[in-house]
Amino acid sequence: MMITGFYVRPHKKAHKVSKAQAESLVRFAGTAWLAMHLMPAATPVMASTGSEIVKDVAVSTFGAGGPGFLIISLLLIAMVGWLAGYIAQACGKGQIAGMIHIVSVFSCISIVAGAAVKALGSVANFLG
Repeated sequence: MMITGFYVRPHKKAHKVSKAQAESLVRFAGTAWLAMHLMPAATPVMASTGSEIVKDVAVSTFGAGGPGFLIISLLLIAMVGWLAGYIAQACGKGQIAGMIHIVSVFSCISIVAGAAVKALGSVANFLG
């Protein structure tokens, strides 16, 4: 999307996602989804990796409070914002689609800023 003044118009050339990129994204999202304990009986799925260590690493990384939880939050906000903007654009509401994209970007920026402030606070507490 390209915002010009108060109107939004689509780019001339749309970005295409390859099959390999889509499969990689689905694999990443699936691993993170399992790690967030939304599927408690994840052992049959994770058994294909051949090790419980992978499951433990995924849970500690993408679980609640882990550093990967921020990535999952940003991914979900971006996906919902993209889908809502796509639907609004398809309905002929380009200006609303642009606003949805702007809100998605600012919400992602605020989440990252909050995580940065929290990290700086942790470092300040550590240093005294």
